[in-house]
Amino acid sequence: MANFEFAYTLDGSDPIIEEFVVKNAVVLSAGEFVNLESGEVDSGATNDTAFVGIAVEAVDNTSDGESVKCIVNRYAVYRVTDANARTVGDTLDLASGALGVTTNSNADFLVVKTTSATEPTYVMVTAGNHWLD
Repeated sequence: MANFEFAYTLDGSDPIIEEFVVKNAVVLSAGEFVNLESGEVDSGATNDTAFVGIAVEAVDNTSDGESVKCIVNRYAVYRVTDANARTVGDTLDLASGALGVTTNSNADFLVVKTTSATEPTYVMVTAGNHWLD
């Protein structure tokens, strides 16, 4: 698993999928975290404050005019490969490329399940960083 995958929601709801216009010249991978800027989504970056969720499909918008479907649940939990043991309550950042996590400086994500270094890491967007906050 080299990208984010939907795992579950804290409230038990099914994934909510919405479609967004992709910012011009942006290429997104399935499982990539996206951020909403000026009404369009682009690849997420650490310290963004309007994370939408993950793209459920790959999109090449180099010619402009494309849209992407994204999982948008506020309380969605995502699993991602991370070769580190994590503890509930840890905070992590979005890694460069928006397909993984890295050490914390901006607290983009909250770890919701304690895991070993050989298990996927389970995270959700921290309060104040989701586009619905």
